[in-house]
Amino acid sequence: MKSFIVRQGQNLYDVALTLYGSIEGLFDLMICNPGLSFDEPPEKGTELFYHEGFCVNSDIRDYIAENIDKIANGNHYITIEHQENEHEQNLNRNIQ
Repeated sequence: MKSFIVRQGQNLYDVALTLYGSIEGLFDLMICNPGLSFDEPPEKGTELFYHEGFCVNSDIRDYIAENIDKIANGNHYITIEHQENEHEQNLNRNIQ
């Protein structure tokens, strides 16, 4: 068994998607962590156990691990730098 530490804003579906590549992994999470409940999301810092060898969709799991910082409540957080294009610069000048 391995363990996973829940991050801020994550629910059981997020954890299952991260660890198993599918929310179908919820079954394994529930088996490995008998105290879990769908009524309350796990708190940040909660240690959850899972079977390392069990994966529903390794392509999705691996993509998340390599490209997405965190899955939380169905959202993924990626830092993207934005540079204004010429149109946005003109709009901002006109507003000021």
